[in-house]
Amino acid sequence: METKLTALKLPLELHKKVKEIALREGRDMQEIFQEQLEKYVKEHGDGNPIYPIQHFADPDFHICPAFFRARADWQEYIEKLQNAKEVQDILYQSQSISSFAEKKIRYGTTLVRTF
Repeated sequence: METKLTALKLPLELHKKVKEIALREGRDMQEIFQEQLEKYVKEHGDGNPIYPIQHFADPDFHICPAFFRARADWQEYIEKLQNAKEVQDILYQSQSISSFAEKKIRYGTTLVRTF
């Protein structure tokens, strides 16, 4: 794997705490920083798209809580919906996601055709 040397400027106290934890865990700081940057890329890369402003004018665009928000946030959001079609759309989308996740767990892929 090709690498790039990168320097980070950190507050001294944060540096000390990270170094202390790394030593306690038998890891080096580079490993910890790389792990955290990989997590950042995963969370903010293709799986977390940023919508251009024109999407908000799209009638099919739904504004709702983030997927992993607290259950109470989702419950409050759904309680406030007035339109039965919006509730039905959320139900359909959540069932589709559930189906994909279940296939991934059972078969290791979402691309399974069941008959």
